[in-house]
Amino acid sequence: VDAVVRVTGAIIGNSFHLSENSIAIYLAFFSGFVIYIATSHILPEAHSSHPSKVTILTTLAGVAIMFGVVTLL
Repeated sequence: VDAVVRVTGAIIGNSFHLSENSIAIYLAFFSGFVIYIATSHILPEAHSSHPSKVTILTTLAGVAIMFGVVTLL
């Protein structure tokens, strides 16, 4: 069932043709949602259970990598 749903979703997704403006709005909304989830749930949990220099350094490294990816795009 899982495989059928994925293939069906791919077929339906490929059948829609959206304008660039619609795609930009969708991606902006989805990006904001992911940032909200990361900052409100994942990041505080990571820092509360294991407060260490490694956690802070890896968080900063992740931010730097994402900044680099966005800058290159």
